[in-house]
Amino acid sequence: DREVIAELRGVIDDKGRSPFWDGLGRHFFQVDFPIADILSSSDKQFIAELMPTHPIYVPLLPKAAQAVIGKVHPQTEPARKLLESEGFAFSKMIDIFDGGPCVRCDRKAIRTIVESTDCELLGTDDPYGVDPHGAVTIDSLVATADGEFRCIGCVTRRTEGSVFLRRDDAERLQVQVGDRLIVSPLRGSAKEFWRGHRTPTEQSQ
Repeated sequence: DREVIAELRGVIDDKGRSPFWDGLGRHFFQVDFPIADILSSSDKQFIAELMPTHPIYVPLLPKAAQAVIGKVHPQTEPARKLLESEGFAFSKMIDIFDGGPCVRCDRKAIRTIVESTDCELLGTDDPYGVDPHGAVTIDSLVATADGEFRCIGCVTRRTEGSVFLRRDDAERLQVQVGDRLIVSPLRGSAKEFWRGHRTPTEQSQ
């Protein structure tokens, strides 16, 4: 799929009630939100089929339901900010249960993918050590490029086209010197690594 979609948790009060569900969904599926939430965890389709297929006019909903349309639960704010930092944006769609926003991003535009690069594992050593060749120490996501997919977050030392990992991190990934890895700097680390180099996006232009 070219597009990635994420559904974010909508507003729910301390008692587990959803203003959006109480104002809309409960009229078509007469159970409280906690029960509907449990039932929908495995399959939302059967409840969605009970919802009206004609347009629903927002002004006809209770004020409490209107107020939470497209809003996220306070505990979901960090996830929303993380997704937005990766390039996701509001899709103008909401969850039919709690009114939470659905965000989307083209797969090729996701920051972690855009800034990822194919690297050769040149060695396993202390990534904090001084490198005579000018390698930069960066917090990164590192994934296997071939075979079974594995991915970890770790400290790396990188030069253009190559990477050094700590020995225990290489063991966790089950990789050896000479293997190809996909490496993407964690947010805030990219600027340091790409200083003086063209990013993968710039290289493709």
